[in-house]
Amino acid sequence: MEGDGVFGVKSGMNIIRLVVLAAMVIPTPFLGAGLSAQETRAEEFRSWGRELSVDPRVSGEMIRYEKKGPLSEAYVSAFTQEVQSRVLSAAEKGVSRFLTGDCEPSLEVTIGGVELDLLSEERVDKATEERREDFEKSLVRSELVACFQVGDRDPGEALEIFLSPEFRMAAESRIVRMWADSVGSCLETKGVMGLVDPTRVCNRTSDFRADNAAAQLSQVVFNGGEDGYQDVYFKASLKTFVKIPGGLALHYINFTRSQSLGRLERWVGTGQIEDSQKENVKELRRVLSR
Repeated sequence: MEGDGVFGVKSGMNIIRLVVLAAMVIPTPFLGAGLSAQETRAEEFRSWGRELSVDPRVSGEMIRYEKKGPLSEAYVSAFTQEVQSRVLSAAEKGVSRFLTGDCEPSLEVTIGGVELDLLSEERVDKATEERREDFEKSLVRSELVACFQVGDRDPGEALEIFLSPEFRMAAESRIVRMWADSVGSCLETKGVMGLVDPTRVCNRTSDFRADNAAAQLSQVVFNGGEDGYQDVYFKASLKTFVKIPGGLALHYINFTRSQSLGRLERWVGTGQIEDSQKENVKELRRVLSR
């Protein structure tokens, strides 16, 4: 799970759970801002997203660890671009919604069943097509929205807290250590016996800052999958904090694909992702309310 949730699947089974985090947040009387100001601020965020590119090292890690057979560079490029596009699109919608004062807490986890339409005109043999289908069915998507009544807290400050080693390790017990190096932001996690091996990965990050919003895009660009560590084929996540009347809104969307797991492991994995996200919100509410 490596903090963001790293699980894979073997079949196309779709497990979806929707959890409303009502017990974890305090309702806020949201009020709308001026329309022109909303549009300007939302456009700033969209412009930042349009300028982001997929780090080429992301594709390199995917190809390096695809053991069932090589995926073409064209396919891997299309896959990574499509997922990043979906991450940014979801975040843009969230920002636009929050700027009107609309913040509805929710948590959704999907293992398998994330439909992608990639290179539909490319002619491939049956074995290659099956490998691609298996790869896409192993995609894990989680999306969290949380709302905090914490007064006039700064979104950038909240994001820094959320990303800090102190917070992450307090909120998620599986994280062993976090560090920064020339590759980017790195972390190591403990395994779960019978389910998930330990992980050791590094991410490239890109930041957005404005007076009323802050965000960070993260992409896995290095995976220490050898020596008993879990193979992490892919991950793209975006954390966004937006100022709302009386507090802050958090939108956190994550796509990941890793090792194949059986039916039971997928069911347990979904619950673990949900539990991890709930603990993040609970701990963050405690820290921001101080």
